[in-house]
Amino acid sequence: TCYVQSVMQSYFLLSAILWNAAIAYLLKNAILYPEKVLGITKSMPRYHAYCWGVPFILTVLPAATGSYGSSGAWCWIKSSTAGEFWRFFQLYLPLWAVMGYN
Repeated sequence: TCYVQSVMQSYFLLSAILWNAAIAYLLKNAILYPEKVLGITKSMPRYHAYCWGVPFILTVLPAATGSYGSSGAWCWIKSSTAGEFWRFFQLYLPLWAVMGYN
């Protein structure tokens, strides 16, 4: 259904954005602190919690206000006042933050 597609699209798109930031962070640290690269596997649970947990929270919040559904030509966050807020807060704000970091 459109609701399921909306939720999945929001969750995995945000997760991909945060994984991009995590990879950029790891690459930066590998260049600046090459001696710490071997200890990267100890940090992986933290990266997984960040890249899967934050999108989960930010995906549940619009669902609580009933903001998922048909958005014109595709299924995403509805075109309403609350939907516009959630689009900005859930996708565009993290996207621009990661773009600024990268």
